Amino acid sequence: MKNLGFILLLLTLCACALTPEQQAARAAAEARQQRALEIHLTAQCDTRAADLMQQADSAQAVGDTAALEKIMSDYRRQIDHPQFRNCHRLAWENYYHQRRIDALERREAMRDMNEWMMWHRPVFCRNVVIDGRIYRDCR
Repeated sequence: MKNLGFILLLLTLCACALTPEQQAARAAAEARQQRALEIHLTAQCDTRAADLMQQADSAQAVGDTAALEKIMSDYRRQIDHPQFRNCHRLAWENYYHQRRIDALERREAMRDMNEWMMWHRPVFCRNVVIDGRIYRDCR
């Protein structure tokens, strides 16, 4: 009987595991989101560089190596300026700190909700008699 419970638990865990196709799809989606974020942050500093990034992605998808080489050389020339590098670094820092602020706000909201729940208990209470003593049971 113990083995049956263990086997059922094991089967349940195996059924919940991702297949290699699902893992690959998830990784591809994460890579697309990361690339879209990079393009968005680059566009804040230089729209031409962001356009070149998008063109490089489309040329790479098509497999046009000559066009990709030209686009990448233009892109390297575009991002080589110190002003662009500083702007891009500041854009990444701004994005990182905004994510941290959002996380702190969510944590603060959760803490406020927990404090409220601590003092404003639900009114689903009943009196329970155990061994002649009356206890208040609130759930």
